Amino acid sequence: MSGKAYGAIQVRQEADADDIDSSPNDNNIITERIPLLSAITNEKNPPSPSQLSTKSSVVSVAVQTDPTKFTKALRYLAAIWSDTTFDWISPLLETGNANGQLNVEDLDELPLPDDCETSQVYAQFWRCWTDELDKARVDNNKSNDNSATSFFVQPTTTIHNYKPSLIKALARAFGADFLRAGLFKLIHDANIFVGPQVLNHLIQFLRNADAPIHRGVMLTVLVTVSQIVMSISLRHYFYKCYTCGLQVRTAVVLAVYKKSLHLSLKERHTFGNGGGPGEIVNLVGIDAQRLQDLMTYLHAVWYSFFQIGLAMYFLWGQVGASCLAGVVVIVVLIPVTKFVAGWLSGIQQILMKARDERVSLNNELMNAMKIVKIQAWEENFRTKLTNLRNIEMLKLRRYYITSAISVSMYSSTPLLVSLATFGAYTLIGQNHLDVAQALTALALFDILRFPLFMLPQIINRIIEASISFERVRKFLLAEEYQHVGEGALEQNGEIYINNGTFVYDSKKPTLLEEEGEEKKKGGIRGLMHQQARMMQEAQLNQQWEMALLRAQLIDAENTISKLSDTGTISSHSMLMDENEEGGRLFTIFVALFAPCDYAGEERGVCCGGRGCRRWQKYAHQQHPW
Repeated sequence: MSGKAYGAIQVRQEADADDIDSSPNDNNIITERIPLLSAITNEKNPPSPSQLSTKSSVVSVAVQTDPTKFTKALRYLAAIWSDTTFDWISPLLETGNANGQLNVEDLDELPLPDDCETSQVYAQFWRCWTDELDKARVDNNKSNDNSATSFFVQPTTTIHNYKPSLIKALARAFGADFLRAGLFKLIHDANIFVGPQVLNHLIQFLRNADAPIHRGVMLTVLVTVSQIVMSISLRHYFYKCYTCGLQVRTAVVLAVYKKSLHLSLKERHTFGNGGGPGEIVNLVGIDAQRLQDLMTYLHAVWYSFFQIGLAMYFLWGQVGASCLAGVVVIVVLIPVTKFVAGWLSGIQQILMKARDERVSLNNELMNAMKIVKIQAWEENFRTKLTNLRNIEMLKLRRYYITSAISVSMYSSTPLLVSLATFGAYTLIGQNHLDVAQALTALALFDILRFPLFMLPQIINRIIEASISFERVRKFLLAEEYQHVGEGALEQNGEIYINNGTFVYDSKKPTLLEEEGEEKKKGGIRGLMHQQARMMQEAQLNQQWEMALLRAQLIDAENTISKLSDTGTISSHSMLMDENEEGGRLFTIFVALFAPCDYAGEERGVCCGGRGCRRWQKYAHQQHPW
């Protein structure tokens, strides 16, 4: 957090009348009830040396020497204190306490750090993501002898071969704050073990009647300071982790939203499930939130082993080799935990599939409600929808039962480790376990509870987040269409192309692959597959005229311009059966027309109606039947 960002918010600009004493000799002397740091951090009206209390000679000398430097130094110290104790949030809490509740407008009182601005967060991520794309292009140029590939505007083949890393881009953009959060967590975890050690020494101190009193005071001060440091470091750890998670979610949501505005026709159909929001909504609502949640406990990957290692080390000092029995229990539970996590993940995938089927049928029913009512299909659809809901409930019940078993096993792990350790200690026949050893060992076992519970959980979250990372990365690498902008034409004609080379979308063949067939629009085609599949493929692939405008440009120095009154209309395909062996595919395609010459038509784009003379002329030339 920046000290400047919060320097003005944590200080009250006005002092209450009860907190200021007025006297004829020294006006407005600040009493001890008003913090000195808060009083002099008023940038507009800094107090003069005479307004400061003369109880401290050091303060008086400093003010008389250089009041400006002293004010700046104390203002800086006030900002540090505000950042350390989160005092900058006090005005918001006071507002909520005074009003009884907090409103959205009250959030304006909170200072927003510079690194949390939406525009800056997205710009920082996009800069790192662009570097990953450039690195992929450079690697492709080194491995490919064809010099034409270096002019790809959107090098799909290059990107999918070398796979720019979304994780690296996010790490470069927001990894610094995330690492600093790990430093706070390290300080917190190191102070965790102060409590058990101090507890052991306190018990020994109470046993010894001749022990000096200052030893007990030192132990008490030590445990108090360690608890304060633990509290502050843990709060800063979570604050930075939550901030980093919010930055990741903001960057992903903005990147997905802006990418969705430039998707090509096929990619829009692929990610949109036939034209609807589909997967794009899931990327924003589910995957982005999953990445944000991962940031909170991702440090558990290392601090779990750190806590387990230190706990076992101190247990060795208390119970000796008996702690190895607890290590054996931990090692045995690792593959069991992995198996349960994989089993739970598989059940979750089955549950999501059942949920998608139910939602798909529900959306289809809502979109075609008029047809359902006319055809009197209500009961049939109700039966189908009820069956899908029952199947989903069975899957959901199985998922929650498995989750309960998994949580019970994770929660019982510390108990099993404790039983194994104390059981081994008893069987080995070591000396009597005194109170100090027992309480210290129990405190260490209590510390083991969280890492043993959190480690399998974070592994499961990493597996889920890896799927989200891949889904978002795949979406950001999807093909884009090249925008055709309006511009002045240098030659006669409706469209002017200078040094342009066009290719079809590379992810899918443009036409159905059938050997020995001449693929022309309006020609006779043999139906080698089911008619439904052929019609679906035709709707996706029989738009080669429009693909010329939406394809990628190979040359970097191309120029495309079009008149402002020129429009495009996508093709519409339909399949008419002639017999069982074949069919005729009619593609009605209207593209790149000048202003319609039909009488009374003033829209600037051919209407495509059968009364339009231009449409009749085009249809007769292309489809003479």
